[in-house]
Amino acid sequence: VLGVGVLWAYVGLPLPVYGTVGILIVAYMVRSLPFTMRSNFAGVLAISKELEESAFVAGARHREMFQRIFLPLLLPAIFTGWQYAFLQTARELPVALLLQSEGNQMISVRIWNLWEVGQVTNAAALSVVVAVLLGGVGWILEGLSRRIGVITSDSVRR
Repeated sequence: VLGVGVLWAYVGLPLPVYGTVGILIVAYMVRSLPFTMRSNFAGVLAISKELEESAFVAGARHREMFQRIFLPLLLPAIFTGWQYAFLQTARELPVALLLQSEGNQMISVRIWNLWEVGQVTNAAALSVVVAVLLGGVGWILEGLSRRIGVITSDSVRR
């Protein structure tokens, strides 16, 4: 449904967006926006209103309060949301099938095409390569999450 909606919205535009990577980027951003917003909203709710008030009492302006207090506390939630969105987007097929063109074929569409023409072993091999690469990227992102304070070693053990 999302792929058809993006097609309907962008095909009639005077900008030649269909068949480019730009339409895929827009579609995947729209697709992942609810997940990232949910993560960001939880991060915003976790920040106490008293921190903002104490910054203003101490003489901080809105921009300074945002840069020095609010943004550093919100960064872990933003990072987690986009990390989840990236890993979900990598395995997305329906949107890519509808919006693909010859010049910008996603890896999930390539696997689908291999399966469709009967090259099951090639599709399986490419799927394993993608799974290993995504596992590596997930592992790297988990390490970055630990580094910026999103995940602690105690929360993983529980």
